[in-house]
Amino acid sequence: MTRICDYNDSRYRYDFWEGCGREYEDRVERIALRALLPFVDRLFDAVTMVRVMHHLADVPRALIELQRVLRPGGVAVLEHANKRHWKSMTRWLLRRQSWNPFDRQPVEFMKLNFDFHPAWVRQQLGDAGFHVEAVRSVSHFRIPLLKRMVPPRWLAALDGLVQPTGQWCQLTPSVFVRARPDKPPAARTDGFFCCPVCRNADLVRQADALECAGCGRRWSVADGIYDFRDVRREDAERK
Repeated sequence: MTRICDYNDSRYRYDFWEGCGREYEDRVERIALRALLPFVDRLFDAVTMVRVMHHLADVPRALIELQRVLRPGGVAVLEHANKRHWKSMTRWLLRRQSWNPFDRQPVEFMKLNFDFHPAWVRQQLGDAGFHVEAVRSVSHFRIPLLKRMVPPRWLAALDGLVQPTGQWCQLTPSVFVRARPDKPPAARTDGFFCCPVCRNADLVRQADALECAGCGRRWSVADGIYDFRDVRREDAERK
């Protein structure tokens, strides 16, 4: 059974992010994204995956999907939670943490929350057909005392200056990676979406859903947002 970390109806945005002392983290991640996406308008197709990978139980499958949807010359900018950062190493050396930050396998420190070793992520990218172009270490100063004492924009600006060190060493809680496909993906087909179950690109638009002409599954559309979860299955579960 596929495990899904579902934020639907959660208060994550308000209980963890907005108004919760996360302005510094928001600023440093914006710096990393700006540095890794220096494109003129409409030049490349690109994908970004930020604050997502740490909830994926099957990262290799996700990376293969990213490689599939990128056109030749496209770029992927990914962020992952780093298990080998200086705080986790300190906790482990002091025996205040059971898992080894130097072990390359992902660690699920709580349900559907994973930290990854940078070398493991690079290996998975290579196996999925990507080559890494740039790496930035992000959130060097994610320390509660510093965040209270130093204005977020100053702390973030300093972080931006040292982020390029991630090209050689990644010891921060968050790592950003820019990668490109090694080989051109399959020829692009007509259409925009395809069914995530059977891959059929013939999706019929209805008033509140897209219906797959291949397998009959329906994917809801509400306020311009496409929700690619099985509507039929969810209706059955509610009953």
